[in-house]
This record gives sequence, C-alpha cells and structure tokens, in this order.
Amino acid sequence: MLMTIFSKFRKNKPANLIPIDQEDPDFEEREKFLFGTSKTNNDEFERNGYLVVRNFWDPNDLREEIDYASGNYQYNQFGKYTISEEAQVPGSRARHNYPPYKYFHSQARIKIQNIIGKELFNTYHYDRVYYANQELVKHIDRPNCEISATFQIGSNTGKSWPIWIKTPDTYDENKNIVKKGKDVDIHLNDGDLVIYKGVERPHWRKPLKSRYNSAQRFFRKIMGKIDDTYHHQLFFHYVLADGERCSFAGQR
Repeated sequence: MLMTIFSKFRKNKPANLIPIDQEDPDFEEREKFLFGTSKTNNDEFERNGYLVVRNFWDPNDLREEIDYASGNYQYNQFGKYTISEEAQVPGSRARHNYPPYKYFHSQARIKIQNIIGKELFNTYHYDRVYYANQELVKHIDRPNCEISATFQIGSNTGKSWPIWIKTPDTYDENKNIVKKGKDVDIHLNDGDLVIYKGVERPHWRKPLKSRYNSAQRFFRKIMGKIDDTYHHQLFFHYVLADGERCSFAGQR
C-alpha cells in the first residue's frame, strides 16, 4: 500500500495531491493505512485532524492586487520562476515558493509548533487565487505536506467559501471501522487559518460561486467584462521533526 501511494506521488510530483484511486475513491483504505502516522500533542487536533485558528495574522501584510493571471509559477531559490499549466485547479493562478511569502512560512511554523506541541521542519509554501466556478477536488496530500495550514488572504465574494475536511474514522483493535468520520465545512474569514493533517485527512473545496447573479454575468459578458470573482489562499506545508516523514524537510 505504501509503495502504491509513493508511486502515485512520484508520478504527480508537480501537483500538491495524491489523486483519487479508482479502487479507493473515498480514500477509505488509505485513511486506514495512514491514520495515526502524524502524532502531535494537541488533543483537539488529534481528535478532528484539523484545528481552526482565528486572527492568525493580519491579512493586509500579505495582500496583493489581483491580476487575474493563470498558470503555475514555480520559483527557485534565486527568485526566478517558470510558468506551466496549473493542473490541480485548471485556470487558477498558483505560485510555488513565492519569495515574498517565505518569511511568513517560517514565522507561521513557530506559531503552529506552539499550538500542536511538536517541532516542525519547513518544506514549501504555495498560494493560489481561485476564480469563479473553480473547485479543489477531494484529495490527500503528498508526504512533504504532513502538517499543513491554509490561510485566507482575501476574497471579494462577500460570503465565506468553506474548505471541507473529513474527520477521522474510529476503528476497533482490528482496524475495522466502527464509526465513520464526518465531512466538515470550515468557514474562514480573512486572517484566519486552519491547520490540518494533509497526509491523513481528505480535503476539498466545492466550486466557487460567482459574486454576480445570472443577469449581471450576462450583461458583463455583453460588455466584454470578465467575472472578477476571486478567493486568495496561502498554504504552509511542514513535516514533523521527529516523525516518519522528517526526511522530506526542505523539499520544495
């Protein structure tokens, strides 16, 4: 099972996820196999697989003008980048290790360590601007996203766009499911953050609804105006310093 997961990881390295397996579309078997492999010292985090932190950071420190570009921007250690098609959320704009957010990646690690009671190592950070009708398909993350967090920078939708996370199943001593976990919709405001076990917990977002009604969209199209709905998130990824994935530290 582990080799199957890692083989999928190698084939999909540019993306952030392990895709749906047709033989395990609900991730039930992988959840069972991976459950408990990212132990921390925060009881609520262990129980639910996620933890919401309100007012984690002033979002004005990270906001930028939205240019409505698309593509996957891959930055190297010198601040140079290449652009390719964004595969995980086609049509969105994603930036891998965008230099101005490097400082926040490390500073967030210090805060998150204190919350979960475990030392972390940086792997990489990643921000994405979603546009109208785009969705994040259900997935679990690669090994270098063992402990992850998503921070809401900004949105012009006028209402919350939740991230969904499935809580852990409960097992008996033979690893049979005795109680299924729940699909939880987590609503964030600008400046809020949710920490989650990226490798253990399936997570996703449903399509982002336009800020305009159907009549408004029709007239904007006639006038040659785009649907300027957007939602900007920043992802911080880490591994546990004493965990089984610590060798992924620093991997971009």
